[in-house]
Amino acid sequence: MKTLKGIKVIMKPIKEYLSLEPGMISPLDSEIDSEILLLDSEMLPLVHEHDYEYLRSDFSVEAGDVRNLYMLIDIFYCRTCLNYEEKIAKKERSSKPPGWYKG
Repeated sequence: MKTLKGIKVIMKPIKEYLSLEPGMISPLDSEIDSEILLLDSEMLPLVHEHDYEYLRSDFSVEAGDVRNLYMLIDIFYCRTCLNYEEKIAKKERSSKPPGWYKG
């Protein structure tokens, strides 16, 4: 048995399961049932499916010499990894604010 950051991980020999016939129960199964695995939000697998939820849009402007850079930024929240993600939805360089800009 190994412990990784407070979570107990049971390492089972593959040969143990390969030698079993259908319907047989491994002696290691009783150990697994008695263990309580605690899951922590920081211990998510490295590869997981994101579950994004749209929160809001934000506007940004960066001053230029003649024309400014206007941006529409959508903000999402991932329910799986509990992080915020920003995506630039629109970007336009113009001397006047574009019609979609509400800043």
